[in-house]
Amino acid sequence: LSDLAVDMVLAGGMGAGAQANLDRVGISYSVGHSGNHPEDVLNEFINDPNGPRVNACEDHDHDHHHCKH
Repeated sequence: LSDLAVDMVLAGGMGAGAQANLDRVGISYSVGHSGNHPEDVLNEFINDPNGPRVNACEDHDHDHHHCKH
Protein backbone atom coordinates (compact mmCIF):
# COMPACT_ATOMS: atom_id res chain seq x y z
CA LEU A 1 0.00 0.00 0.00
CA SER A 2 2.82 2.38 0.77
CA ASP A 3 4.21 1.81 -2.73
CA LEU A 4 0.84 2.96 -4.10
CA ALA A 5 0.98 6.15 -1.98
CA VAL A 6 -1.97 5.02 0.16
CA ASP A 7 -2.20 7.12 3.32
CA MET A 8 -5.72 6.17 4.56
CA VAL A 9 -7.76 2.95 4.58
CA LEU A 10 -11.52 2.85 5.18
CA ALA A 11 -12.82 -0.60 6.11
CA GLY A 12 -15.83 -2.40 7.49
CA GLY A 13 -13.65 -4.39 9.82
CA MET A 14 -9.98 -4.92 10.51
CA GLY A 15 -8.17 -7.21 12.92
CA ALA A 16 -5.49 -6.11 15.33
CA GLY A 17 -2.70 -7.54 13.17
CA ALA A 18 -3.73 -5.51 10.14
CA GLN A 19 -4.07 -2.41 12.30
CA ALA A 20 -0.58 -2.95 13.70
CA ASN A 21 0.84 -3.36 10.19
CA LEU A 22 -0.77 -0.13 9.02
CA ASP A 23 0.45 1.67 12.14
CA ARG A 24 3.97 0.36 11.46
CA VAL A 25 4.07 1.90 7.97
CA GLY A 26 2.25 5.12 8.93
CA ILE A 27 -1.05 4.49 7.15
CA SER A 28 -4.15 5.83 8.92
CA TYR A 29 -7.34 3.77 9.04
CA SER A 30 -10.98 4.06 10.01
CA VAL A 31 -13.12 0.95 10.60
CA GLY A 32 -16.81 0.24 10.98
CA HIS A 33 -17.89 1.56 7.59
CA SER A 34 -20.65 0.05 5.48
CA GLY A 35 -22.09 0.64 2.06
CA ASN A 36 -22.89 -1.06 -1.21
CA HIS A 37 -20.31 0.93 -3.17
CA PRO A 38 -16.93 2.50 -2.35
CA GLU A 39 -18.52 5.90 -2.94
CA ASP A 40 -21.02 5.19 -0.12
CA VAL A 41 -18.19 4.47 2.32
CA LEU A 42 -16.24 7.54 1.25
CA ASN A 43 -19.28 9.82 1.54
CA GLU A 44 -20.07 8.43 4.99
CA PHE A 45 -16.53 9.20 6.13
CA ILE A 46 -16.44 12.66 4.55
CA ASN A 47 -19.80 13.65 6.04
CA ASP A 48 -19.09 12.26 9.53
CA PRO A 49 -15.40 11.38 9.97
CA ASN A 50 -15.71 10.86 13.73
CA GLY A 51 -19.12 9.20 13.71
CA PRO A 52 -19.84 6.21 15.93
CA ARG A 53 -18.81 2.97 14.21
CA VAL A 54 -18.26 -0.63 15.23
CA ASN A 55 -15.35 -2.67 13.91
CA ALA A 56 -16.84 -5.69 12.10
CA CYS A 57 -13.73 -7.74 13.01
CA GLU A 58 -12.87 -8.00 16.66
CA ASP A 59 -9.70 -9.56 18.01
CA HIS A 60 -10.39 -11.67 21.07
CA ASP A 61 -6.75 -12.40 21.97
CA HIS A 62 -6.82 -16.04 20.96
CA ASP A 63 -6.04 -18.11 17.87
CA HIS A 64 -8.99 -16.94 15.78
CA HIS A 65 -11.21 -13.93 15.33
CA HIS A 66 -14.86 -13.34 14.66
CA CYS A 67 -15.96 -11.17 11.76
CA LYS A 68 -19.43 -9.77 11.28
CA HIS A 69 -19.11 -8.85 7.60
